[in-house]
Amino acid sequence: EAECLRFRRNAEMEVVRDVVNASFLGNWGFVPITRPEWELQIGALLPILDPSLVILATVQNIAVGVTLAVPDFNRVFRKTAGRLFHPAALALFGRSKLKEVVVILCAVRKQYQGLGVARLLNAELLRSMRKSGYESLSTTWIGGENAPSLSSSDAFGMTLRHMVAMYERGVE
Repeated sequence: EAECLRFRRNAEMEVVRDVVNASFLGNWGFVPITRPEWELQIGALLPILDPSLVILATVQNIAVGVTLAVPDFNRVFRKTAGRLFHPAALALFGRSKLKEVVVILCAVRKQYQGLGVARLLNAELLRSMRKSGYESLSTTWIGGENAPSLSSSDAFGMTLRHMVAMYERGVE
């Protein structure tokens, strides 16, 4: 039986990286994320990350899934015109003013996919959002062939905002 744990400290981000790598290995275009790459991508987020939006699912104390969401900082960046030395930038450090959340990733280890772990993570994320005062949820890119993630978006009641196409050309 899986249980959800909330993010407590920076060291747990290494567990998140491990789950992400194990979950996406073998997916088209995925290259495992090295520790230095992860630290570069996540390190800047840590000071403004809301721990209530990082949720780990464990089975017998082994992390099997993770949801990583962040307050929608883009709403702040639009107001600052990209300048950090702007009064609106203070909202980056005041979670109470940010009411929107963006799911960056939801990952479940291959052997636990299809067993309800993602639903457990999603339910816990919604509970945590409500408790923390967030009001809306969106997500980043979901591949058109990713039926489980598309199904999760439907279960959340999300609507499609836009589509992205990727093209490939063979080398001759």
